[in-house]
Amino acid sequence: MNGKLFLVLCVLLLLSCLSYARFSQPEAKASDSFPVHNLSTGLNYTTIQDAINANETLDGQTILVDAGVYNETVLINKSISLIGENKYDTVLDAQTTSFVNSLVNITANNVTVANFNLTGFSFDKIDVGSCSNVTIRDNIIWSLVVCIGLNNSSNCLIIGNALSGTGLEGNDLISLTSSHDCVIDNNTIEGSTYDGILLITSNDNLIFDNLISQNQYGIDFYNGPQGADYGNIVFHNNFEGNLYQINNGGGNYFNGSFEGNYWSDYTGKDPDQDGIGDTPYANLDYYPLMGMFENFIASNYDVQTISNSTISNFYFNGTAIDFDVSGENGTTGFCRICVPTALIGAGYRILVNGTEVQYKLLPISNSTQSYLYFTYHQSTQEVIITIQEFPFFLIPSLFIIETLLSATILRRKRNMHKTCTGGLQV
Repeated sequence: MNGKLFLVLCVLLLLSCLSYARFSQPEAKASDSFPVHNLSTGLNYTTIQDAINANETLDGQTILVDAGVYNETVLINKSISLIGENKYDTVLDAQTTSFVNSLVNITANNVTVANFNLTGFSFDKIDVGSCSNVTIRDNIIWSLVVCIGLNNSSNCLIIGNALSGTGLEGNDLISLTSSHDCVIDNNTIEGSTYDGILLITSNDNLIFDNLISQNQYGIDFYNGPQGADYGNIVFHNNFEGNLYQINNGGGNYFNGSFEGNYWSDYTGKDPDQDGIGDTPYANLDYYPLMGMFENFIASNYDVQTISNSTISNFYFNGTAIDFDVSGENGTTGFCRICVPTALIGAGYRILVNGTEVQYKLLPISNSTQSYLYFTYHQSTQEVIITIQEFPFFLIPSLFIIETLLSATILRRKRNMHKTCTGGLQV
């Protein structure tokens, strides 16, 4: 009897200890198998919001989210970086039958959101309110109303995102309201029944290197009740097939130093063959591009092209630039390419399908960049741009000339020596 009583007391004591340990635990440290990780603390969590809310999560830390589907809305109220494993398979979707206002709501400065696939039934996907230095990059975003909205924000960066609309009226893919000094760079912005980019009383923003296509309005400067949009710089964008390419563009700039944007409905000509149209587009863009603009990276250098061909398979092998061009058979293609001198030097050969073609070195070239313009018959062809090597067939002739010069110099030295010594043998 005493033995049984002792055993019961031991079991009760063990359960009491376990209960105390469970309820007095100062932090809920998750298993290593949990999919959300604070890389700064090493703690793991089951949901994104749990990771953000944790007391251990502090400003400046990074939260990494494994690939998977996350059925939640997210409030980011700390200065953190929220990074998905990859933008195709790290899916954030509230998956509710009722609409939610925002899938991701950012209320803190110095936040980064990257590598997510944001989808599902929410009015807005990412809302940024009264914040600065927020970066939204490399995401795939589909939205009912707004993909990315900045309100009273500054110095924010929207870069490398693929944004698409739903077909609903009033769908804006990027919306800036009373925001300034922000950059919209290298995004695909397509498929809105309203605005690709909407600016409302937003000033001094930079919009460049974007594909803005198949929207009702490519860019809409709404000029809100507080005043007009002004001082925004828009260049090196491709406006392709929008019902209205632009609305209310006055007070803004549609050029860089000497290049503007590509407009698919531009009808101007380029008689001097420099890739820039000779008449303005809509009295706004004074240097409209004659082909689509693209920017490629080669050994950390920008190689920029303007072409009426589709450019693909671009690569740099260390000594030469190589890419394919394709277009409608029987037409003339052109390519204007900016080559950094530090990349492959100066003095070039351009080969199209192995045949050397002539090019024009444009007057805007300088010591750091060469602007080359060349044409070709359209089809699918390989273009190789390499340094101009010294012609090998001249090498034997130069060797003979060098030998004769050396012999002549040696003979003159001997004659001078004889003169100085009076012809005596020394």
